Amino acid sequence: MARSVERDPKTTDRKGTTVKPLSGTKAGSGQKMGDAGSRELRTMAAKAGNQGLDGKLREQGAMRDTLLQFICQRLKTMHTVQGFERDEMKHEREWFRPLARGQAGYHLPDPTRWHQAAQLFQQAAQAMCNGNLGQGAALMERAMEAERAAYDSTPAMVRDHLDRSNNAAAAAPAELAHVGSRSTCAATALPKDIVYADRILAVEDTMERPPPLNRRRGNAWWLEEEEEEEEGEGEKK
Repeated sequence: MARSVERDPKTTDRKGTTVKPLSGTKAGSGQKMGDAGSRELRTMAAKAGNQGLDGKLREQGAMRDTLLQFICQRLKTMHTVQGFERDEMKHEREWFRPLARGQAGYHLPDPTRWHQAAQLFQQAAQAMCNGNLGQGAALMERAMEAERAAYDSTPAMVRDHLDRSNNAAAAAPAELAHVGSRSTCAATALPKDIVYADRILAVEDTMERPPPLNRRRGNAWWLEEEEEEEEGEGEKK
């Protein structure tokens, strides 16, 4: 608050001076003019503040949209990889031997490994679209950690189907580092591609581990194929 620079004649050695209003004006009109100027200044300040707020909201909204786009892309990619893993469940005959022998990198396909990441990405998007940008960013970081864990546990026979576009979790977008824990943004509708989260979560296929290679168990199909393979190798010799 600006302090008054007018002196009280009673508290100073100087004599007070009476200032007469200019001709053509009424006493007190100067106060009214001052009030009008103050109102104008307040209006200008309010406009500047609103413009600054609008600029901040636009900036936060742009970051929100970029992060939502990233989330949608990750969900699409995970859905594709989950599809490869689900398909491998139908080709047990092609990978049962290295798995039964305990070969490194071979374990059962499990399409549900992508559930946690998909659910967290979905929650992050929902928070952002509700205006809670900071909360959404925190959930997004957890989602990316879950996605990395899912990739790290993906079996070798699934990795054989992957290329550069979907063989690993993506690095965090630069915008994520600029979102504060209490950052907010304007609310908006969920992007349509968030539906990929529901598609990932809808897959609940699992399978039992085949027994280890052991001839004393009888003539199961995996033992018959093992015997045929050994006979073929013997004939080549």
